[in-house]
Order: sequence, then structure tokens, then C-alpha cells
Amino acid sequence: MSNLFIACSKMNTKCENIWINTGGITAITLLLAWLLYFVLDVSVFEKITPKDSDDNVLRYLYSIENVDTTAIDYDDKIVIFDLKAEKSRKIIAEAILTIENAQPKAVILDIIFSDNSETDAYSDSCLQQIVTSFDNIYTAARIADNNVERSFFAKGNNVKEGLVNYSSTFCPYEILRNDTLYRMEYAITGLTGKPNSKQCVNYFNRYFDTLSIKNQYIDSIAKNKIVIVGDLEDLRDRHDMPFCTNGKWRIQGSELLAYSVSTVLNNSWIVLFPNFVAWIFAAIITFFFVYLSCRLKRWERLNDALCNVIIAVLIAVVFILFLFLCYLIFSAFGKVINPVYTLFALPLTVISRDIFDVICVAWQKIVKK
Repeated sequence: MSNLFIACSKMNTKCENIWINTGGITAITLLLAWLLYFVLDVSVFEKITPKDSDDNVLRYLYSIENVDTTAIDYDDKIVIFDLKAEKSRKIIAEAILTIENAQPKAVILDIIFSDNSETDAYSDSCLQQIVTSFDNIYTAARIADNNVERSFFAKGNNVKEGLVNYSSTFCPYEILRNDTLYRMEYAITGLTGKPNSKQCVNYFNRYFDTLSIKNQYIDSIAKNKIVIVGDLEDLRDRHDMPFCTNGKWRIQGSELLAYSVSTVLNNSWIVLFPNFVAWIFAAIITFFFVYLSCRLKRWERLNDALCNVIIAVLIAVVFILFLFLCYLIFSAFGKVINPVYTLFALPLTVISRDIFDVICVAWQKIVKK
């Protein structure tokens, strides 16, 4: 007879060895959790499924992290220059020249100037001359309807550009008809690499210096900074966020770009741990929880009814503590552990115990024969 099951023959209905109990119940629990999550595709936490569970967990953690609008980090590497719905290309050109005189590291024009939006050829010429005179100016481009939209001065001129299409994960480039087009935040930093959906832009509440086109202090503020020039009053460039950021549920495109640039510059990515890491956490927590519940079951001062109540309360307490731990890791280190697997596993320990007892009884009958 195998040594593993010798202890099971000492009782009529249950295995007596606590470690065999703990290991067996834990194994059954994790198997049931895996079946429920991946095979039956049971939905919890706002209908979480294997496809979008990480996104939902990330949103949940952000909703906690960003609830305090007073806890805002200041990024002194980036300045947002608001055009305030200014339409005159001559005035915009003069503003860009003022910014350049402040000797910034880079100027990002987060606005696309179409060639037919203004008939004033002189203003167009002024803007084109300014943009093409400096090698640290990056102009916006975007992919729409499977085509690239560019400003009129970027066509046929040696102008640096970057895509401003929204992406919340590490995605340095897009490929369109065999052309590699780098996103703006990676074009200005030179960062390359393969797209990685486990690396996410950091949207912790953050403050950037924001100046109006009429501001007189651009010279002192923009020096050695990355200046993002955009129109914060453009209603067409507002994006719905799945969580609140700086007290707002809708955020301007230039602000989104600022968060992306800030994440790249500071290497402050939000990193999603692989699923196997979450399963390891689930296994460890389940094992120790099962061990504790087995100890409670053997405590002579507790009857079965009271013991079951205590175990039910402990399930809720352990999971709440684990959620708190996940949040602390997210807040302090920007790492995301998916707690859903643990959520599935803990309640299943109750039925797993009964299944394990049935297996022990069946095994004893087989051994006696």
C-alpha cells in the first residue's frame, strides 16, 4: 500500500493526516477553480471573462488609487501648451517660435493642420517655415480609415512625426501597408521593442504644468522640458476613461499623450503579472486557508455548525485581505496581481473537502477488498 494513503485507513470515513487532507483538498479546489474559470467561463466582478479580466482588475485598482485627487504626482519634465481654440496659424507659429526660444528638449505638435482648413497662404507659409526650421519639433499623425492623416507641412518635407492614436499598452509602432509608423512617445525618446499588452501606461493622478497661448512665462517654464502643444478646448479630442483621473472621467487627447510620454520618460509602467503568477498566489493562499480550516475542524471545542460559520467568515476575511495586498502592490510598485483566481478558489474549499472525504471513503473500500 502506498505510504501516501496509509493514514486514510485509520478512520472509517475521513483521512486523519492533516497534511494529506490539506494537499488533497487544495488540489481539488484548484482543479475546480480552473474548470469554472476556463471551461465554464463563469462571470464575476462585472462579468469578468478570461479575455478581459486583467483590464477589469486594472480598472478596479485605478478606481481606488485615483479616488484621492489631492494625492497627485507632479511631473516636471513635461509642459502642456494650450492653444485655447486658436485658429490663426500665424499666431500659432509665433507661439511655437516663443517656445523654441525657451530651448525645450522637444516640442510635440499634438494637432493636425489640414491643408484646406485656412485659405491664408501667408499664415500657412509662416507655420511651415517655423516647423521646418527646428529639428526638435515632432508633428502629429494618426491612422484613420486605414490611411495616415498628416499636416500639410509634413507632406514632402523632412519633418519628424509620431502617431497620436490612443494606446494604453506598450506599443511603440503601427504597421500600415508595410510602413512602420512610430507612436509619438516612442518617436521622441527613441524607445523601441515589440508590443507588450502586459505593460500599461501609468494613469496615476498626475499634474503637468499647463500654460495658455497668452501666458507670458513660457521662457522660464519650458526650458529643457518636453512641450506638448494642443487644444484642450477641442471637444472632438476628448476621450472617455474607464476610471476617474484627476477627478475627471473624460480626458483630453493632449493629456493622454502627456501620461504616455511621462510613463516612457520615467519608466513607470504598470505591469500585469502573468496568469501563472496569479495562480501561484491562489495556490499558496488556498493551501494555508485549507490547513487552517482543517485545524478548526479538529478543535474539539467547536461543533460542526459553528466551525462552518467561522470558515465562511474566514473566506471573506482572507479574500478582503488579499485584495488589500493586491492594491498595496499596485500602489507602491505598479504591479498588478489578478485576484480573481483566488476569489474562485476560496469558496470552493468547502465542496472540495466533501469531495476529498468521498474519495477517502472510496479508497478505503478499495483497499479492504
